[in-house]
Amino acid sequence: SNSVYLCRNEGKSTGDLIAIDVRLNADSPVFGAAFDVTLDPSVVKAARKEDQSIDFSPPDLPLAQEGPPIWKYLFVTLKEGQEDTLIIGASRGRGVAPLTGTIPLVTLKFKTPSGKTSLSFSNNRILDPAGQSIELFKDQWYGGYLAP
Repeated sequence: SNSVYLCRNEGKSTGDLIAIDVRLNADSPVFGAAFDVTLDPSVVKAARKEDQSIDFSPPDLPLAQEGPPIWKYLFVTLKEGQEDTLIIGASRGRGVAPLTGTIPLVTLKFKTPSGKTSLSFSNNRILDPAGQSIELFKDQWYGGYLAP
């Protein structure tokens, strides 16, 4: 059924970074997504690149697949002046078919937390090809926990 969930990405996790995939299960066609991930900055911080922008990875393409990325537009940023909210947006781009099935959205990266801490979703929207919210997803967002 339609849901959004988190799972650890061992391949992209390194010594002091934990990589977390956001994945989508969709029965109906998905064109884009917009949502926040909230965290406790006293326990865990989003990883940053050298230029201080938020470190994240687009989803890996299936091995055999040539061609465009899954999301033409993908961004992850901290809410202005707030260390506790990541804002994430993804879109297929014009003229690209929507997706169904199990869809990788983004790989988020966090510094190893000082203790067990939760990650939760808010302001959730999954968009259909007309740019309308798909109501079926409303209560099916499953956050998770990070632990050292």
